Amino acid sequence: MGNKIVDHVKQFGLLQTLKSGIKKLVGFVYRSQKYIILALPKRDKAIDNHEDVKRFNEDDLQKWKANGDITSKEFTVFKKFLESNTKGYYIERNQKLAAWGFTQTNGTYTYSDYEYLLPNGVHILKNLFVKSEYRGESLGKIINQVRIAEIPLGHLAIVFVIRENRYAIRNLKMYGFEEALLVRHATWFGKWSNRKIKLIRKREVTDMIMLGFSQKQLIN
Repeated sequence: MGNKIVDHVKQFGLLQTLKSGIKKLVGFVYRSQKYIILALPKRDKAIDNHEDVKRFNEDDLQKWKANGDITSKEFTVFKKFLESNTKGYYIERNQKLAAWGFTQTNGTYTYSDYEYLLPNGVHILKNLFVKSEYRGESLGKIINQVRIAEIPLGHLAIVFVIRENRYAIRNLKMYGFEEALLVRHATWFGKWSNRKIKLIRKREVTDMIMLGFSQKQLIN
């Protein structure tokens, strides 16, 4: 638990960590979350790959579970990813799992308690994580480089990022990602939900992303 709190402070800052703690305390009554959807406009040039990054397979998962690199819960989640239109990428250091990330290419993407149906030609980068002892080595940037490189030219890469995650937003913008949509979800008593979507940029890219949402929930 202590390491998770430290990692959260490093990623989001102390103030946002405190706010998140308060949100959890009142979460049984009301929850609200905002996401920025960033998009990488269609590329006409491939990005170089990186030799340190390897692709997930189930044998890797079994090994990492056995040696304690991942928890049983992570094993179950990652296995489900690999079975459902999702590619996994990882980096090891001294034969220990150091960082990972996934790219979903089809189907329904689940973020928090909500769902997004991927339109044809849209790929979602998701679940990027670098273990705390390996942070500062740019491993997340390397995995992003490879994930982007393996998306076919002419297809669109997008990422859902919690609005407060300024570091993730900054790093994605280094590769040319642009803020496209702001999505706000609110839930009362775990039963009633409301979603509002605001356009940040009006362009062909946002039209394509919006195909995964109900047009009735779009506000200008």
